[in-house]
Amino acid sequence: MINMNDVTLIIPSYNYGNYIEDAIDSVLEQTEQPERIFVIDDCSTDSTRRVLQRYSNKIELIYNDKNLGIVENFRKAVNICRTEFIAFVGADNIAKRNFVYELRRALARNQRAAVAYFDMEIFGPKAEQLAAKVGATYISDSDPKRFYWSFPDPTPEALARLETDNFMNGSSMFRRSAYEAVGGYRQTLGPEDADLFLRMVRHGYEVVRVPEALIMYRQHSLGQANTALLTQKIIEDQKQALEAAWAENEHLRKWAASLHEALVDANNWARHLELQLQDSEKSGNN
Repeated sequence: MINMNDVTLIIPSYNYGNYIEDAIDSVLEQTEQPERIFVIDDCSTDSTRRVLQRYSNKIELIYNDKNLGIVENFRKAVNICRTEFIAFVGADNIAKRNFVYELRRALARNQRAAVAYFDMEIFGPKAEQLAAKVGATYISDSDPKRFYWSFPDPTPEALARLETDNFMNGSSMFRRSAYEAVGGYRQTLGPEDADLFLRMVRHGYEVVRVPEALIMYRQHSLGQANTALLTQKIIEDQKQALEAAWAENEHLRKWAASLHEALVDANNWARHLELQLQDSEKSGNN
């Protein structure tokens, strides 16, 4: 029997009033209900609050006093949790009915694993564009049209490329203890969840894959979080270029410092010779 009393599902929300109802319904229809489910709204300015009020007797609703931004909102959400296992469900996505069960079971099977990730189905008005970029496979006769996005197993080779080729999405379930051990979410150039999971792996934690689509990922624009993962390699290349430039500058600085020391030594030696010559001249005159 899998213990669901140590699981929390979080729906972070900001101006997704058109979609959040689907997300909430999907977590309420889980085959195994977690200990806690809550929405944390980051001062939405659209219809979100009106939609959420319809669920006030079914789900916990938390409203921020001011807009915190993605990372700080995520940090606040985790700090509110008291369970060991945590997963986020995007307010514009849909969790499959076995989402909680399969991820919790995967982590129960491997006590050394800090993260359980999974495959996804892509749908929505921009689904075909994303599917073409990531090589997702069309699911025949699907309505609405969906594409299967498969991710690699966590082999040593795949984990070695994790910094530039992340394969763990933001709805992966993770252990709170591992989250705290690596310092939680932080502001980065790339996706905050990819950075978090990378630090867990580098810290020595294992990760597990559930080879099943557990989230229906709604692609409604080309600027969304998982689309941004496609630019992660570009960001890493820029980072490496900056590091190379810094290393080159460091080399130049060290060379300049060495040259300066050599010039100082040469000047001191010349001054030493000059004084010796002066002493010799004085001795000769005497």
